[in-house]
Amino acid sequence: MRLFPQGLPQSVDRPTAPVRAEACGKSVRLLLCTVATAVCVGCVSTGPDGPKPFDLHLQSYRERLAAEPVLSRQFRACLAQVRDSDPEADDEPITPVRALIRKVRERDPVAGDSLSNLQDLVAGLIQDKGRSLDIVSLKGVVAAARLWQERIDVEEEDLAKGASRFARLLVAYNKAYFGNLRLVEAEPPPGETAGGVRPATSVGFVDRSGRSFLFPGLPFQASLESDAFTAEPGSTATSQRIGADLTRIFIEAFFDAAFEVPAVEGATALQVDWAAERPFPELRPDQSGIPLSGMARVTRDALRVEAVVMTKVGEAVRGGSVAGTGNETLAASLETAAGVTAKKLVEHGGYCYLQVKPPATQGH
Repeated sequence: MRLFPQGLPQSVDRPTAPVRAEACGKSVRLLLCTVATAVCVGCVSTGPDGPKPFDLHLQSYRERLAAEPVLSRQFRACLAQVRDSDPEADDEPITPVRALIRKVRERDPVAGDSLSNLQDLVAGLIQDKGRSLDIVSLKGVVAAARLWQERIDVEEEDLAKGASRFARLLVAYNKAYFGNLRLVEAEPPPGETAGGVRPATSVGFVDRSGRSFLFPGLPFQASLESDAFTAEPGSTATSQRIGADLTRIFIEAFFDAAFEVPAVEGATALQVDWAAERPFPELRPDQSGIPLSGMARVTRDALRVEAVVMTKVGEAVRGGSVAGTGNETLAASLETAAGVTAKKLVEHGGYCYLQVKPPATQGH
């Protein structure tokens, strides 16, 4: 059954006259504005001692490189790099996002249009210096994640072999999350010549930094090549957890396809069979010249940002204001969409900064 037979639900259509974030006041740090009613909702007002805007580090990187024009240009070029293409004139990380959406739209206009809310979400985070998160864009991202999940249900093989790197990553991440499930023969009981059948799965989806996510309750193996078998401690499959996990997988696949920040060993992106295509980059200090301590710091920074953004959005969408959804499943997906998007931007920015100025040359 298709939840959205005509594509995205009308409730998340992009408005024709968006409200400027400034309308909510300069003291606002988190902006969640409902455009249709032109009312600022879920705003967290702050005084002199209130929380700072979300720090995505991009501005601080630019400031550190301001006195070194060559490195500054290299940093901007890295942010705007579209893989397999010449750098575009833009110096923002929204450039590869826009390029990826354009490529998907060329092959499938409806599928490409469903990704436009991700571009709006990125723009709100980077162009407003981390002050703006639009609830309409967040809902659109969650709806797009559901739409692509439905496509996987009926088009898995076609998407896995398609020309879109995003679609191929998404299918691989989705299958990994459900454990790459297979059935294997169990060890026969004593005195028996044949056993029964048991399920066996992998450790789940592993993101580029090494974190793993597995559908709750599935048994798993250390690897599909191993005979070791472990049952996951009893975990409950709830709509909040599953909705958030599927939203996370969708966003991880999108930004991995757009940015291609190298992944650690064991990441699902490195397990994709790209045939004759360029494989997903693996983090190798002997090739990148980036010390592992530097990438570890970037990963910590990215996780901190994810935690802060998820917390702030969670407070807003679960509160009693107009931004409150009254729906725990949707709220979990919304906060995940915001947090993971912010994390991916920090990963990308940090990687580009280390590319042009690794710790050994930073002087601090």
